[in-house]
Amino acid sequence: MEIRVARWPLGPRAFVVAKRFYNPPTTPKSDIRAARKSWSKQHPDFRTRRPLVEPYNLGRLHPEKEWWKLPRKGLSPQTFMGFPDVAHIEKRGGALYTHLMDGHTLCMVVYRCIDKDVRDFGIWRSLAQQALNLAMGLDPYIVSLLFLYFSRSDHYDYRFVATFTGRILATLSQFKLHECYNVLLAMENEQYLHELTKQRVTRHAEALCLGDARSIPVEDALRMITVARANTPEVDNILLALGEIVEVSDISTVDEGIVVDALDAVCGMAGRVDRLCVGKLFDEVCARLEESSDCNHSRNIALLRALATFKYRRPLAIELIQERLRDNAHTANTVELCRYMSLAAEAARGQHSAAVPLKLSVANVRAEAMKAADKLLGDRSLATQFLIGCLGSSRPFEDILENVALLQPADVLRLYEAIAHARADLDPDVTEGVERFVKHAWGLSPQMTATEAARLMRCGRLDVDSAVGADMLHDTFHRVMSEMEALPADSKAALLDFCSSQVIRDRRERFAKKILAKLEAEPASVPRNAAAAAAVLDIYEL
Repeated sequence: MEIRVARWPLGPRAFVVAKRFYNPPTTPKSDIRAARKSWSKQHPDFRTRRPLVEPYNLGRLHPEKEWWKLPRKGLSPQTFMGFPDVAHIEKRGGALYTHLMDGHTLCMVVYRCIDKDVRDFGIWRSLAQQALNLAMGLDPYIVSLLFLYFSRSDHYDYRFVATFTGRILATLSQFKLHECYNVLLAMENEQYLHELTKQRVTRHAEALCLGDARSIPVEDALRMITVARANTPEVDNILLALGEIVEVSDISTVDEGIVVDALDAVCGMAGRVDRLCVGKLFDEVCARLEESSDCNHSRNIALLRALATFKYRRPLAIELIQERLRDNAHTANTVELCRYMSLAAEAARGQHSAAVPLKLSVANVRAEAMKAADKLLGDRSLATQFLIGCLGSSRPFEDILENVALLQPADVLRLYEAIAHARADLDPDVTEGVERFVKHAWGLSPQMTATEAARLMRCGRLDVDSAVGADMLHDTFHRVMSEMEALPADSKAALLDFCSSQVIRDRRERFAKKILAKLEAEPASVPRNAAAAAAVLDIYEL
């Protein structure tokens, strides 16, 4: 059987590929095979029209194009900064296109990862790789910002740390005070800490502050105060210059969070910051407290800490804090509740209620804190703060006194001062625990600095002579007295008060004679305040 195949004549059009340059949208009457789908068209809320071609004016506001407000309309865009939203990339899938991001976009995407708590290792690895690819072409501000953002994440890449540490040193001459703040704040994370880089950044910030202080914004000065905590000469010079900037600037327009953080920071550097700067910050926060009716726990805690540290007398501030806490104590977390209690006790310590009515009642705060008793007993630092607040009115925790070895030295000193100056008598059941605690506190004195050891001299109503022993008292006293010139005024006053105490005066008479000889040889070392003067007069009466 013969099969015949029909052959069509081949013309020149047979080799031309038919290509259609326009596909009409899908309609009920159109050919579904030839037309494109309607979902491929750009959405009008996202599409930017072409000027001079389509009726669109770039110079006017177009609220219908504000895609970042679409969630209010019930819509959720799938993109962020023009790229797939990193917060939902794990659910939606697809590529993140990190290799197409520039420095500014990369900063915003990394910040969104931190804000949305993205923990995917693959995402962080791709972002770090793109940061390494762009490192040589980034400006100093983006370098410092990326270094800060990555330090706030749980992701650590040694290549990123090494590369950006080198870029910080290479571009340090172009840094302003804000970039220095970003780097120093990032290095609070020990994984991102590099001592040499930190020292050079600190010196550069010192040069900026001392060189042209007038050009430094007060916001940057306040931010720099919050990170200048190291005990180095460079930091002391920075604090002096920053204090002068704050004193001559208007801080009424500065964001409240920046002012509160600065006030909380200077409380930890008492004696190193100018009191005029501290007073201006304190007055500004008090003014914000009077103007606002909301209960800002960070602001209240900063004010209480300033009252306890610098011994300010502001009954109105105490009353306003008490009023705010009356109905809002339940909104504070456990850490804030414990800080309220401890700082309220420390602020009232040493103040005469007849002259200054510091009556911050923490009854409702204590009731809220007792609801988290399990967490308090699990965290020794929180339990110590709670105990400091309870010493004036209720029975202390026996569990804390039985496990003093687990406390940090800073908590030991705070609890020691609270027990020594407790307004109410301690229960006889805890007397042995308190005696063991006093021995433990004095046993840490060889590892303490002279300023910290001087805080042990504030023994108040404690009988440390019989609890500690003569040898320990003798060694600690002579070590503190040998460094008396470098001590702050309150530490000198504590040493003088220790020698003039009425408790077992005959045992301390030898200490009084030695310190009198030093004071007569160096009269300038006597602090100029009423407490020190009264202590010196008591010593002369021995």
